[in-house]
Amino acid sequence: MSNIEVGHVIRMLRRQRGWSQLQLGGKCLLSQSAISRIETGVRLRPLSLPVRLRLAGAFGVLLDDIAAAPRPTEKKQPRTVGKVLNFMKNIWRGEK
Repeated sequence: MSNIEVGHVIRMLRRQRGWSQLQLGGKCLLSQSAISRIETGVRLRPLSLPVRLRLAGAFGVLLDDIAAAPRPTEKKQPRTVGKVLNFMKNIWRGEK
């Protein structure tokens, strides 16, 4: 899940509860500006696990509820894995 996608989820959860960014920050020990950067996705690095855990705890949701959506590249993984497995089977059988 990209920083922007995570930010949208955080904003949605915060708004559903009627909290300001300052209130959410107080619940998970982050500044209002940190919450703003998270929600807008302007962070250069993904959120650390401790920050994600604090956010999930503040919302009372599972960590997966914040970051469970697959990235577009992950959608291609099953086909890629299938191709690799077929390739390996063919090698095992002596085929090319």
